[in-house]
Amino acid sequence: MLAAMSLAACQSGLAPDTAEWPSEDPERLVARYSEWPPQDFELVVEELTERNTGAFVTRRFSVRSDGLCVYAEALETIGDQDRGYELPVFTKICAYRLLRSHTRLLARQLFRRGVLDLNRVESRGDNPVFGERSIRLFYRAFGNERLVVTSGQVRGPLVRVLNVVNAYVPPGDSHLFALPGLAGDREPERLNFDTNGDGDPDVLPVNDAAGALACYELLLQEWPDDPDLLLSTFALACWQGKQVKARGLLDRWLEAAGVASTAAAPFSDPPRITREMLEAILRDS
Repeated sequence: MLAAMSLAACQSGLAPDTAEWPSEDPERLVARYSEWPPQDFELVVEELTERNTGAFVTRRFSVRSDGLCVYAEALETIGDQDRGYELPVFTKICAYRLLRSHTRLLARQLFRRGVLDLNRVESRGDNPVFGERSIRLFYRAFGNERLVVTSGQVRGPLVRVLNVVNAYVPPGDSHLFALPGLAGDREPERLNFDTNGDGDPDVLPVNDAAGALACYELLLQEWPDDPDLLLSTFALACWQGKQVKARGLLDRWLEAAGVASTAAAPFSDPPRITREMLEAILRDS
């Protein structure tokens, strides 16, 4: 199974856009094409579903500067809903690596489509209803960051940004990040899972907790200090009752986050995750 989850390069014959941006605007990022993607490039997109106790992360898609993509879905959480602390348990995982030219294209396309022009809250009702979906997006490149939360009708640059994101997620309409109003021309799909021409896909999704835990542990070999990966792996270890492994992951997360008692989850916008919360999850697992 781990061989099937190897982080293979995804290929296609699409040529990247090499246009430059105007240099007279000091507030805009201007960089030569060869400088993309920057080392700090990161994209994280989450779909959340509103429940009685708050928003629950159901899907997450992340891309890192080396082209590593992780698409994950969670049907369950672990923690205490009534006390307001829980973590998504991602049991469906698909991990793959983009060609460098496609990572470069993704980072630049998002910038060109206006990701840094998005408002902090694009569209969100004052009283979310049960079952309502929302999207949270984080983008970073060359020290420029944007965190966006949106639900309901999407419009303007956000439509273009989401269409770019959806060109890099695994194939299938169920994997797309969409809200009402998402229209316009869809970007061409940037993935080809059968690059060897042998009929076997380069990346196979994992659909069970044991396989997901193994996949996350494989990813941690490459990104051992990544707080997001450590937290997701911790949740899976607790879900499977592997307390010794979970304890080690918790200690690593605390060190990686650079805190003794309090830190933000992958985004600073959701309720903050504290050591006490994670200790309680571990104790009850």
